[in-house]
Amino acid sequence: TAAVLKLFPKPLGKSVAFCGMESVKEAVALLRLAQKRAGSSLTAFEFMGRTPVSLTVKHMDGIRNPLSDLHDWHALLEVSSGRSQEDADAMMQMILEEGFDTGLIADATLATSFSQQRELWALRESMPLAQKPAGGSMKHDISIPVHRIAEFLGSADRIVMTEFPEARLYTFGHLGDGNIHYNITQPEGHDTKAFLAEQPRINELIHDLVTEFNGSVAAEHGVGRLKRDLIARSKDPVEMNMMRTIKAALDPNGLMNPGKVV
Repeated sequence: TAAVLKLFPKPLGKSVAFCGMESVKEAVALLRLAQKRAGSSLTAFEFMGRTPVSLTVKHMDGIRNPLSDLHDWHALLEVSSGRSQEDADAMMQMILEEGFDTGLIADATLATSFSQQRELWALRESMPLAQKPAGGSMKHDISIPVHRIAEFLGSADRIVMTEFPEARLYTFGHLGDGNIHYNITQPEGHDTKAFLAEQPRINELIHDLVTEFNGSVAAEHGVGRLKRDLIARSKDPVEMNMMRTIKAALDPNGLMNPGKVV
């Protein structure tokens, strides 16, 4: 057995900003701008809707909205530099200035200390936990081609609002790689058990839409047992046979993680 470890130098500078915008299209356009200006120095680009930010501020101790108001969409950007803190700040400043000039950004704040950077990240990282006090949730860990995310969310939101007009759309994720946590929180005052009883039907509607948009029904949290049969139905038979062949070559006796994926 062997392991190979590839190391990268620790960044000498890191800049973090939190932005507010009015649409997913603007968030995607800001991502393209940040990629153009920072290249590989753009080390994070998270996006989140109004509801995740609102409920996280409401339910999580010590978390506050870093902007003066809530926006329909928000983005958390991180730029890292191997040269200096000044270099990281300059790249971020360029992105924010151009974002404001082109109308992509409605409001933004730039962390000026490590503690402020951690506060901005804490808002994003607390979002999964902040769902629990709000009631039942239907969760979808999916990925969509980045250039079609705005179109997908428009279609998915219409489906959910038709089925549950008062449901709260709890959408956030990693915009740079198209990974979306498309979660649906129960309407306020709604019976949790009755709401979650509809999850198999809603899951099928959302997963069918993901397939229509050439996305994946399983993203960063993997397949496991929950999505095993779904993957078998949604993947091309050639892909499934390739996975089974690799699995058999590495684990002919089925000892490793049995019953998962294939």
